[in-house]
Amino acid sequence: MFLKIKVTSEYKNIANDIYHAFIVLFVMHIVMSMHYNGKAPPSLGLSGGLFNDGFIITLSSLYLGIFAYELVFKKLVVFI
Repeated sequence: MFLKIKVTSEYKNIANDIYHAFIVLFVMHIVMSMHYNGKAPPSLGLSGGLFNDGFIITLSSLYLGIFAYELVFKKLVVFI
């Protein structure tokens, strides 16, 4: 554990949820920014053909964000 942050017990769950959402979105943003090199993506893959490139990139970056949180960042910051 790298950082322990004290919060009251009633806010512990929401603090973890906010931290989780932030990390997942932050990692997604980094991965998608690197893939599209600063250009606007044509779509997030939510429309168009089934399993199109945009969808695969969005899904992959989402899973990378979740894995990054669960395997790394969850252990770095602990709310007590």
